Amino acid sequence: MLKFGCSPETPVLLCRQVRGEVPLMVGTRNVSFPRLLNYTYYTYLSAGLVLFGSLILNIGPDMGWFSYVPLAGPAYSPGRRYDLWSVVVTASEISAICGGIEIITTVFKQRAPGMSLPRIPLFVWSQLITGGMIIFAMPSVMLCSTMLSMDRLANVNTHFFNPAEGGDAILWQHLFWFFAHPEVYIIFIPATGFVATILQTFCRQRTFGYTPLVLAMVATAKRSPGHPVAAAARSPVFDFEYAFTAPHLGMHGFRGTGCHSEELPKPHP
Repeated sequence: MLKFGCSPETPVLLCRQVRGEVPLMVGTRNVSFPRLLNYTYYTYLSAGLVLFGSLILNIGPDMGWFSYVPLAGPAYSPGRRYDLWSVVVTASEISAICGGIEIITTVFKQRAPGMSLPRIPLFVWSQLITGGMIIFAMPSVMLCSTMLSMDRLANVNTHFFNPAEGGDAILWQHLFWFFAHPEVYIIFIPATGFVATILQTFCRQRTFGYTPLVLAMVATAKRSPGHPVAAAARSPVFDFEYAFTAPHLGMHGFRGTGCHSEELPKPHP
């Protein structure tokens, strides 16, 4: 529910960002693959209608949004509720990956002549980094939901997450959170792009700390999978990685506290 309502790959936000602001900000008329963007929209819309329709009809998922096994396995969740959830998740993630491809291809291949990467707006940077995170993280949840569906199907009868047959229930946790914690920053990083653009416009100031802020967004995206892995495996490497996410997040707040450089010229009355 949160994902369908707040994520940047939702249909309205995705089409507005990719088809609207991003091409205009990089100096092109349209996105790279307009038909793929239409496919993205209608795939996500269909998945959302199936999800909310199933909830209205009381046939929707009922094993929590984590879908941890064995609760989501065939022994404790009989019927087709999880299988419906799996179809919805797979369709929505395919839509999100297509949207990420749109963003990355448009920014890298259709920029205006002379517009190098250090010259693109921070909003475009936030969308570019988010697109990369989507392509990086979304296949994981598609994989684990498909594996659990195969465990549940009697005619397939795999045992990826069944410890009694040599599987590993913790494998679901690792695969799921490899997606779910980057999803937090997939929601957060576009918001920093919005805020940076709004502050620059209404304060009429040049962007302060452009390069450090871009590097902070990149570093946040790079370290985003570390938190759940550190909590599950107690790895000191991932503990170290996650601890260094805080300075990068603090840099966004520092940038917005009023430290700006040379003023932009005032418009004539």
